[in-house]
Amino acid sequence: MSSCMKLSTIVVERMDVTIRRWLHAEAGGDVSLINITVHNQTAADAFFRVRRDVKLERMINMYCGKHSLNPKAVVFMDPYGRYIQADQTPAEAGLEDGDTIDIHLHQLGGTGAPLHASQSSA
Repeated sequence: MSSCMKLSTIVVERMDVTIRRWLHAEAGGDVSLINITVHNQTAADAFFRVRRDVKLERMINMYCGKHSLNPKAVVFMDPYGRYIQADQTPAEAGLEDGDTIDIHLHQLGGTGAPLHASQSSA
């Protein structure tokens, strides 16, 4: 086989792969993959493409590792304000393609509303 024929065969194979990818995308793409945006309190967004059937723990650990956070010191919330657990999959958490997850630091403490002088027990 001549080098010209080899080159044309490679070009045709690459075109075939490109066309198949384009047709696949036109047909709806891979429905098992969704795009998720993680938005933190400082407005720094991170974008992830995850499978619907893989636990979110992988994404959470990757995000926390990149931002030097302890995964146990943060809370992930879906667009409706519900907590997202690391052992959930995107499908179990009800996440759809293009959803944004908010991340917040755990805030513990507080005693409630301050007591007025007339309400003190002393």
